[in-house]
Amino acid sequence: MKSALDVARYFLCRVDREAGDTISPLKLQKLVYYAQAWSLVFRGQPLFFQDIEAWVSCPIVRDVWDEYKAYKYTDISAPDNFEGEFEEDEIEVLEEVWNA
Repeated sequence: MKSALDVARYFLCRVDREAGDTISPLKLQKLVYYAQAWSLVFRGQPLFFQDIEAWVSCPIVRDVWDEYKAYKYTDISAPDNFEGEFEEDEIEVLEEVWNA
């Protein structure tokens, strides 16, 4: 099973920065949350093992928060490398969330 940080890095790699697209920590948290929810609904199993906390601003995964909290309200830069390998059904869920 992947971690929530793997899921977050996947989404960070999907951002088309050359086209001017950006992603904030808040948006990233929401994408990670939806990916977990959609995986539970469509696959019947979680994508990652971390708990999701209910915060006032949005659902938060503490590991993702800790990793990207320094960005505050600014755009997160692209990860240096991404070595996460997802199964085909996991990628389908991630892509559906990204496209939605």
